Amino acid sequence: MKKNKVIRENLNKDLEYKTKELTTHALHLAKKNEVLNDLKEKAKVFKADTNADPGYQMLIQTINFDLQDDNNWENFRKYFEEVHKDFNANAQKKYPNITPNDLRLMALLKMNLSSKEIANILNISSDGIKKARQPLRKKMGINSNDSLEAIVIAI
Repeated sequence: MKKNKVIRENLNKDLEYKTKELTTHALHLAKKNEVLNDLKEKAKVFKADTNADPGYQMLIQTINFDLQDDNNWENFRKYFEEVHKDFNANAQKKYPNITPNDLRLMALLKMNLSSKEIANILNISSDGIKKARQPLRKKMGINSNDSLEAIVIAI
C-alpha cells in the first residue's frame, strides 16, 4: 500500500514536471516567434529607409524560414503528447472532421494559453486565431454560448 502511494507520488511529480516543461517550451516558442517577427519588421523598415544591399532580403527569408520551422512544432508536440497522452486520439475520435491545424489549435487551447500566445506560436495574427476558432466550433458542434476552451480542456 505504501509502495503504491510512493509510486503514485513519483508519477504525479513527473507529470507536474513535464507539464511545467511543456508550458515553458510553449511560452519560449511564442516569445521566439514574437522576437523574430519584430526583427523582420525592423529589417523591412531599415531596408525601405536606406539603400540596403540584397543581404536584407536574405535576412528576411532566413527569419521567415525559422518562423515556419516544423521542428519547433514537432518538439512541442512531443512534449505535449508526453503530458496529454491520449489527447490527439481522443479528439480525432470524438471529432473526426478536424484537421491537423485544428489539432494544433486545440492543443494550445488545452494548455490554456492566451490568444496572443497562440497567435505567436502559430505565427498568425490574433484575428487569425479568432477566425480559426469559428470553423473549429462548427466542426465540434459548439454554439457561441459554450466555451471552446472548456470543452477542449475536458477532452
